[in-house]
Amino acid sequence: MIASAPEPWGDKAKAARILEVLPPYADWLKTLRTQQFFVVSGRVNRLIHEAADALRNDPLGFIDLELKQAAAAFSQAAVQLSEEMINLLFADRAETEAYERLSVQEKEDAWRFVVGEHQPGEDERRLHTLRNDFFETYDILVCLLNERLLAPGQAAAPTAPDTSAAVAESVAVPDTVGPQPRVGQGLPLHEHDLLGAHYQLRSAGLGQPTTGAYLHRVTAVQHFAAREGSGPGWVLTLRKGRAIAVSEPLWRALLTAGHPAGNGDPLAAVGYPTAAGTDSVVLGSDVERFALEGGDWGPGCLVRTDRDWRWEPQEDVGFNQTPSARNWMALQPAPQLRVRAVVTLPWDQAGGLEITPARRRELAQALPISRFAGAVTMLSLRRGADLPASDWQLGPHRNASDSLSYSATITAEGGRPVLAGAVMVALPGALQSHTVTCAEITIQDAAAWAAVLPSGSSTKLTLEEVEAVLLAAWETAADLLPAVVRDETTIRWAGAPTVELRLSAEGPHDQPRAGLGTLIDVRALGRTDRSSLSEMAVTIKGSPMLETTERHGRLRRALVHMVQRFGYVEADGHLFG
Repeated sequence: MIASAPEPWGDKAKAARILEVLPPYADWLKTLRTQQFFVVSGRVNRLIHEAADALRNDPLGFIDLELKQAAAAFSQAAVQLSEEMINLLFADRAETEAYERLSVQEKEDAWRFVVGEHQPGEDERRLHTLRNDFFETYDILVCLLNERLLAPGQAAAPTAPDTSAAVAESVAVPDTVGPQPRVGQGLPLHEHDLLGAHYQLRSAGLGQPTTGAYLHRVTAVQHFAAREGSGPGWVLTLRKGRAIAVSEPLWRALLTAGHPAGNGDPLAAVGYPTAAGTDSVVLGSDVERFALEGGDWGPGCLVRTDRDWRWEPQEDVGFNQTPSARNWMALQPAPQLRVRAVVTLPWDQAGGLEITPARRRELAQALPISRFAGAVTMLSLRRGADLPASDWQLGPHRNASDSLSYSATITAEGGRPVLAGAVMVALPGALQSHTVTCAEITIQDAAAWAAVLPSGSSTKLTLEEVEAVLLAAWETAADLLPAVVRDETTIRWAGAPTVELRLSAEGPHDQPRAGLGTLIDVRALGRTDRSSLSEMAVTIKGSPMLETTERHGRLRRALVHMVQRFGYVEADGHLFG
């Protein structure tokens, strides 16, 4: 209970009113967290209804917008739980023989309430769902109150921080104004584990807590001063029963890395520190790299660079088609074969980007002598014909300050196109939120190509040639094309970048598509039970800017993964390279 009557308005007073009727350490709340709704005590039943009534009838809300929204969600969850307990639970009998001698409140508490007999299983599931919603919104609200220093035992700061990042940066020494926070304060369900973790890790330098504990999603977090007051502070996290102590500088770097998410919750974007094994871990200020899990951007790690820290995604190979996978594929007539790499770059601070005339000129000069142009030329050279991809022109797609398209086309007699290389860039706009680059090589007309090659030359690409084309396309889309927009040294991610590698047999839209096997020699892949495939694709999540050796290794692993997924189950790594 609150010792003195709070002022009727203001966020501090509002927090006090909520925590007066729903104190985090209350035994009845602990019971409700794990309550099986076959039987509910009268006291728990009464107190949840009183709390819901208090929330519903309080005319004043929070001033802080995030607190206001969290409190509204919690109030709604509390009222819904209360109403359904009224609807679905029925008074059974008093649990004491001395019932008549009890006071009115004691009589109410002495009853027990049970789920009705009509559909007990469904009713109990309904109550469990509402109970979980109640505590999920309650924990979020208590977490925010801790962050704003509005929970019991915390002194309000002159300007209350409004995010977990603000708490991490503003609290460096124990609060000397109010009562000293204790380990686990604010999270009764996690208090025992936090106490144990603090005791175990105190030799690493963890001192006294500087804030209450708060729950961020499913991770318990508490900030600590350095032991004996020297050096940077610590942040103790408890996730899935495992404790990790992170030095304050690393924690601030983590929050900074997640800031591009733009939703005010950087931890939700990048996730939480983790490490191999199951023992408690200490991540000190000298760490150069550490792994992260549980973030919206997917598994990743925080890496120290020459300039600062940067979030990097963990390599992952999958088959989710990216939103931009089929960009620049609408032109007719369609090529017979398209081999492309599409790179999605979710850059931080991508607003206001443009492709300047100076950088466009630099790209136009670089393309004829690029590795990508060499890959186009190589396809004919390997067949005995010198058909260089040296003339790069604007188009065939849109060119503007936010888009780029260049191509080199090799033609047969009469100007009939046979092979083409193309590069494209699209900056964020109304139709997409990220920068997308693409490099592709197409066989426009295999018969026309054969006509300009030495007699008897096959126009089917070998697996080695497919690998070489994709490697050059990836390098171009990930390194050469982004340079027309910004320098690599300035890059910070606002999500996980991806590289999508795609092989597609196309041709006239009004005719059946040919199989890839008619344009690529797939015999070395072995047997398959699939009918003719017209396309295969694979998506690689991870930093696309790599050293050549590392990129080549990832490419080979991805290609093996791709062909196995599309039915060539006997294929292995020796087929590529």
